[in-house]
Amino acid sequence: MSYYSISIEQIKEASQKGSKHYFDKSTMQFFKSRVSKTALYNRDSGIAYFITSEQFEKQSRKYSIRKINMHTGNIETVGEFGEFNTRLEAWQNIIKILKETQTC
Repeated sequence: MSYYSISIEQIKEASQKGSKHYFDKSTMQFFKSRVSKTALYNRDSGIAYFITSEQFEKQSRKYSIRKINMHTGNIETVGEFGEFNTRLEAWQNIIKILKETQTC
C-alpha cells in the first residue's frame, strides 16, 4: 500500500459528502480546533489520515488522529480523542498505524 500527501482542502471537500459540519467555522471556533495542512491518503482503500488539535479552557492543546473515507466523507477519531501531547507524537503514531496496516 502506498500513501500520498494530499491537502486539507481535499479533506474538507470530501467531508461534504458525510461529516458536513466537521469543518464549519463555528464548530472549529467552539473547540478551538486546528487542522494539519496535509493528510496521508491511500488510493486503494480511499482512507486518509490527518491530525486535529483542540484546546479547552485553561488546558494545554491536545492532538488527535482522524481518518476520513474519501468516498463517503465520514470522519472518525483513531484511538482516543486528545490522546497526544504534540503534533509530532500524533504524526509518529500515524506512521506506526500505516506500517501496521501494510503488514496485515
